[in-house]
Formats: sequence, C-alpha cells, structure tokens
Amino acid sequence: MNGKRIIALMKKEIKKAFRDPATLFMALLFPMILTLVFGIAFGAIGTGTETSYDVAIIDMDTTSHVWADNFIGNVSSNEMLRVVNYTDNATAQRDLSEGQIDAIIIIPANFGDSCQSFLANPSNSSAWINTSLALYLDSGSMIITQALPPVLYAVLVDTLVPGVSGAYLPVSIGMPALVSASRLSQFDYMAPGLIAYASIFLTMTVAQSVSSDKEKGLLKRINVTPATAGDVMASYAVSNMMIAAMQTAIIFSLAAIVGFRPMVGFESYLVAFGMALVFALCNVGFGLITASLAKNTGSATGISFLFIIPQMFFGTFITMPKDVSQFAPSYYITDALTSLFLRGASIFSSTIFFDLAVLVILSISVFLAGVLVYRKFGNK
Repeated sequence: MNGKRIIALMKKEIKKAFRDPATLFMALLFPMILTLVFGIAFGAIGTGTETSYDVAIIDMDTTSHVWADNFIGNVSSNEMLRVVNYTDNATAQRDLSEGQIDAIIIIPANFGDSCQSFLANPSNSSAWINTSLALYLDSGSMIITQALPPVLYAVLVDTLVPGVSGAYLPVSIGMPALVSASRLSQFDYMAPGLIAYASIFLTMTVAQSVSSDKEKGLLKRINVTPATAGDVMASYAVSNMMIAAMQTAIIFSLAAIVGFRPMVGFESYLVAFGMALVFALCNVGFGLITASLAKNTGSATGISFLFIIPQMFFGTFITMPKDVSQFAPSYYITDALTSLFLRGASIFSSTIFFDLAVLVILSISVFLAGVLVYRKFGNK
C-alpha cells in the first residue's frame, strides 16, 4: 500500500461525503438531530426496562444461617433475580462498578436473631431485634433502582410470613447506595448507546458510496492507475473512521448541552473515541459486503439494513436480552461506554479490556471479510 495514494483516495471519499446531501445527513446531521431530540425528550425521565438482574448476596450472619439460607433461596426462586455467589464485599463492589453484576445485598450479622425475635413475638414489636439489609445498586441500570427494593421486601415478607402482604417486619431494606451518587435521567442511560447507534449507519453510507463508484465506473478507472486494491480499501476505512470521530465529538458536545455530564476523566473520553474508530472499521466491512451484493445504490440502501437493524436493536440503548445482544458488535462498545460513563469503571478494568478486545477482533474480522467478499464479487 502507498501512503500518498491512500491519502488522495481518502480525500476523495471525504469530499464526496460532504458534497452529497444524503450522505452528509446520515453521517453528521443525523447523529446531531438524534442526540438533541432524545436529550430533550428523555432528559427528565428516569425509567426503563430489563428482564432479570444478577445479584450478589454476601452472608454476614453469625447465627445458625437458617434464616439467611431461606432468604437466599427465596431470592433465587424469583424469576427477576439471579443469585451470584461472592465471599467478600470488595470483590463484589469491584464487579458492580464494572457492570458484571447489578446489585449487592449484604445480610447483617444479627439477621437470624432479628427473624427469630419476630417469630417468637410477631405482635410485640418492642421485643423485636431490628436490623437492615445493606443494598448496593448499579447506577447504569435504568430500572433497578426503582424495581429492586420493593421486590426484595416482598421476598423478606415471604421468608418471615409467607402469604401475608404488607406485613410490618423487624428487618428493613437499607437506603440503596449507588455506584454513582448523581441522579440519572433516561437520556443519561441512552447516551452511551447513541455513539454506536450513529456509527451503525456508516454501513449504509459506505455501501452507497462504493455502489455509486461502481455504477459510475470510477473504480474501473482507479484500477488502471498505480493505486492498488489495498489503497482503495484503506481509504474507505480511514475516511469513515474520521467521520466516526466527528460523530462522536458531535454527540458528546450536544449531549453535554442537554445535561449529560458524567464525572469521569479525560482518559474515558479517549477510550470512547478509540472504540468509536474501531467500531467504524466494523461498519465499513459491513458496507463493503453490502456493496458486493448490491446491483445499484438503491438496492445497497435496502440490503444495508440487514446489518443495521440487528445492531440497532441488540447493541445500542434499546434494551434486549443480553444473551442475544452479545452477538452484535455494537453491544460491546455500548457496554464499555456504559461502564465508563455511568458506572465509573476504570479504563483498566477487566470489563473494558474484554469489550475492547472483542470489538477489535470482530471489527478486524468483519473488515477483512468485507474486503475479501468485495474482491471476489464486488467488481462483477
């Protein structure tokens, strides 16, 4: 590959993107409008949906553990909750900050005594030994802060007085402690996914651009120049990675205007930009595959949605089952940015490393697949 040729072809792609109204809209104006509209519409709302939650329970009870075991068993039987075993609070707190679990419940040392005092004197509250379950929640979840405390209290009631609703008990649920102390709106939860959401449409713009060049015979003319196929593919990759960087800057800037101000350092933003560039490479690959299958720009637009729709629904701010979402490359950038900006995870945490590693592998694989498919079928 020749650096000067790549730069010349890259300039051609960028100029074409800015001169074409449709491409300019999808690449830059669309994420701008999307961020503003979502920020205004959801900036003051704090609700969302999830299907189930991973809950760590740390048993500090110094009594017979019978009551603690009953409580843990009832939590496990709740379809909304999945119990994850931990032996120490420090490890659980670390995993909570990285988004690997959704909540931590600490059973106090006098839990068994408190339950036993209620069983011995159910109608005499003065004889009860009062205690409280410590609760830590993931601030990166839109609904868990509202949904989990009442669910846990219902489990407590079922443990002490099965079948009786609204019972007054000596055991209470402590004030939830969040990973982040700030009050988050629904837009705060959506903002990390907007980065992936906007970049996904690079699939369409790349497919349209390559198909247009093919229709106009531009690629055939380039083939008779000293420029190699590697130069052409590299120009597509670099130019669209630059567009992805502009998209990310626009989204963060406008998101800040409508209230998204996470308490993180500059290094978190650098990681976000880096992951956006890597994810752009993945979408360039999908665009090349689309252009290989398409006969013209119109069909390229339609075929591109075969790659766009699954990533939109499985890997952005639209909540879908995690087991399914993990097949979408967009899931890993959204998950990493959620951990960075909402949970306050370190850029060196295992979650960020894992998401970045998977995203790099997937993006390089998809891009290389796109290049190979285009070389074999794209010029026909």
